[in-house]
Amino acid sequence: MVGKKDMLSGIDSRAQQIVRRSMGGLSSREYLGAGIMHKKGIEEDIFDRSFEPYVMVYVVRGRGIYRDNKGNSYELTPGSLFQRFPGVPHQTVLEKDSNWAEYFLDIGPALSRALIASRFMDEENPVFPLKPDPSLENLFQDYLETLKRCPEEELNKMIPEALSLIHRVYSLFALHKDSRDEREMVDRARNYFFHNCEKRIILEEYCENNGWGYERFRKAFKKNTALSPGQFIIQRRIDRACEWLIATNMSIKEIGSRLGYPSPYEFSHQFKKVTGRSPREYRKQLG
Repeated sequence: MVGKKDMLSGIDSRAQQIVRRSMGGLSSREYLGAGIMHKKGIEEDIFDRSFEPYVMVYVVRGRGIYRDNKGNSYELTPGSLFQRFPGVPHQTVLEKDSNWAEYFLDIGPALSRALIASRFMDEENPVFPLKPDPSLENLFQDYLETLKRCPEEELNKMIPEALSLIHRVYSLFALHKDSRDEREMVDRARNYFFHNCEKRIILEEYCENNGWGYERFRKAFKKNTALSPGQFIIQRRIDRACEWLIATNMSIKEIGSRLGYPSPYEFSHQFKKVTGRSPREYRKQLG
């Protein structure tokens, strides 16, 4: 079933079209291409096939699966971008009733192989799981229109335009990947702190053991939780102390000791600073 968001795209008002402009004379196999494709009712799009050119596809509408030559599968949804690399077999399968629509850009074999060899493109990440972005759709549309109108003698000037669009996509993916990596890092740390708040945690050592830079971790943690790592650990310790004050008969000294405080005074001081009450007052009022 096609969601409402999928139906809002301007691609609905644009007819299917393919623009392919040859470069280097009639006998040359080099070209720049772009287009809009509507694939309503198509299920098996590409099956275990490789291409000569490089192709980048931006999914505007529809859903499907991309399978690479290593057996990895990637979900395709509106906003996803995927790549077809020269000589690399892959498979794309579309959901038949998802009313698939896409923009694409392709570059002839020699130029695309040179770009891959220079690592301008990344074969290790064939799919970019981005969210729908109208500005990106507009960039593909603008490139398509510019390529279509470009005079023959100025086609070489379209190469930087193609590379600029590809670079824009890679930059968006890098931002997305950094954000995703940050969230995974913070979620992992929060889970560890939650279950190990009774231990003495040296944050610099914790980051080093996980291969993270401390400053990057500290900033990412605060950005995602509104608390510094140290504040989060203190809050979790006080939460644990509150649980024990209500549910157990442990003494205040024992609770403080189990939570890693060197003295009952330091435990009581921090407890009151966070809750506004001493441990004794908290137990008396809520226990």
